[in-house]
Amino acid sequence: MLSLAVSDLLSLIFLPVWIYALLNGWIFGQGLCKFFSYVVYWSLYSTVLSVTLLSLQRYLQVLYPQRWAKLGQKGQNGLIFAIWTSSGVLASYALYYRNAKKKYGRLRCYQDYTNKEEQIVVLLVETLVMFVVPLFSLLYFFQGLCKFFSYVVYWSLYSTVLSVTLLSLQRYLQVLYPQRWAKLGQKGQNGLIFAIWTSSGVLASYALYYRNAKKKYGRLRCYQDYTNKEEQIVVLLVETLVMFVVPLFSLLYFYCRLHQRINQSAFFRSHRLKKLVIRIVVAFFIFSTPCMINNLVLMAMPLKSAASNNVTGALFFINSCVNPFLYAFSARTLRCKRKQHSDQPQQNQNETQ
Repeated sequence: MLSLAVSDLLSLIFLPVWIYALLNGWIFGQGLCKFFSYVVYWSLYSTVLSVTLLSLQRYLQVLYPQRWAKLGQKGQNGLIFAIWTSSGVLASYALYYRNAKKKYGRLRCYQDYTNKEEQIVVLLVETLVMFVVPLFSLLYFFQGLCKFFSYVVYWSLYSTVLSVTLLSLQRYLQVLYPQRWAKLGQKGQNGLIFAIWTSSGVLASYALYYRNAKKKYGRLRCYQDYTNKEEQIVVLLVETLVMFVVPLFSLLYFYCRLHQRINQSAFFRSHRLKKLVIRIVVAFFIFSTPCMINNLVLMAMPLKSAASNNVTGALFFINSCVNPFLYAFSARTLRCKRKQHSDQPQQNQNETQ
């Protein structure tokens, strides 16, 4: 970042000189024409190469942090030194071709080629180094980040939904069949959590293939890029089944059974717990349904709407944010009820005595 700031500052310092020369002609002589031109080209090449290095840095820090860490401070300083050295070499043609000569009735500092071939070579170098190489580097590195970030997001979404389903199963077994849940032990519970994260990683793997950074609606976008309609239908069908249908019916079944048992037990009657269960199911239904309806519409019709995808996707993210709070309150309520249940026999014994 410091390298980029210095190179931009150099361009900014000499900007008033070039504005004055554009309006009034060049008055600073042949030597300063070459020197100022060289410094400006040097700073421009340094800026472009620094931006390219920054994209490489972000790419390595996120995807391969150990490789970037191996460079150390000396290696990073070496890269910056290489950028400024190569920029100085690339800008050296300004010392030869920039001349102060009379043009359009005034003395101008401009690129003075002896033939067309020299001009083509210089323009080709500028185009390649200042545009083509940085552009493809940015596209490549940000393409990788597009796939990586998308994969992490989908992985977390699948993990959230499957974790919610597992929590409903846990509540169901703890109340109705506590011995079965106790038989699992800590290793069994850790195994279930590991299975959730592993299966979520497998389910989210399609993001590594279909998510691409491409120009869309006038800007570079990171979006799902299908080659045909069949691929889109398969992906949307998997998302709808795993993220909505299976969790929703699991929540309804386990919590309905749990509700029946709570009503039948004198020690587990709790309107507060009933409200929490209703909130959990309703929150999942409200925030997930629009996204799944949008998926069904996309499967049925060749409709492409970025607005609907963004809005429904945002609602699904909100559901992931709400769940931890709901389950935190749910766990606290269950602990309180279990404590009341364990204290009740002792109170009865004290009253008898």
